[in-house]
Amino acid sequence: MKTLHFKIWIFLIFAVASGRTIAQVDVFQDEVENRNGIIYYGQQPLTGTIYSNDEEDIPNACQCTLKAHYSKGLADGERLEYYPNGTPKSKENFKNGKPAGE
Repeated sequence: MKTLHFKIWIFLIFAVASGRTIAQVDVFQDEVENRNGIIYYGQQPLTGTIYSNDEEDIPNACQCTLKAHYSKGLADGERLEYYPNGTPKSKENFKNGKPAGE
């Protein structure tokens, strides 16, 4: 039991130190709101993944035309866009709301 508690504490310390929140959500585009460049889900800046809310099945892994990761309301991580036929359209990486990498 002590080992389990130790592992949980280590995980929590790492999560706080890395700036990541534990509660991440998956939402659709029409469930979020852009307020002065910050993406909100409800009353909180979004930490999680936004998916397009396409009504048709898109033949790719996410069955969507958009999959974008956010942290504290800012783009943070990979943003993938697809054509309706499922083929990749664009791939970008972000860090704290700004383009990162290639």
